[in-house]
Amino acid sequence: MKKLHYKDICFLPRYSQLRSRKDAQVSVIFLGHQFRLPIIPSNMKCVIDESLAHWLSENNYFYVMHRFGVDNYEFVRNAQHWRTVSISVGVQQTDKDCLLKMAEDKIYPDFITIDIAHGHSILMKEMIEFIVNLQMPSKIIAGNVASIS
Repeated sequence: MKKLHYKDICFLPRYSQLRSRKDAQVSVIFLGHQFRLPIIPSNMKCVIDESLAHWLSENNYFYVMHRFGVDNYEFVRNAQHWRTVSISVGVQQTDKDCLLKMAEDKIYPDFITIDIAHGHSILMKEMIEFIVNLQMPSKIIAGNVASIS
């Protein structure tokens, strides 16, 4: 396996007809939604909170709310009129119970990120199946899958 370091990578620019960087189109369509930038803040407690998530949502940037110390049910219920509601879940029974309550009460996040350290696992598979079976209209993002063939 070959490892690359930052010094080993160089972006090669191509010819541009843009006269100003203001003319660059950098928005991205992600899972049927258009966002201003193809950048997502890390879903860590030290990076994002409800206030920042609200600002990002209302200004058309994608985010994933962290799951640590957050009541996802209350977060989604309180954010129902935001442009985008995006949460993280783990794979524990408490995560399933919370999603089940959302489905029963018909309050749905736009995006559900399954946030576990190793996504190429039976736990990820089971959580995806669980969410799909709830028939929520949410988009599912299965995080941290890396395999070498």
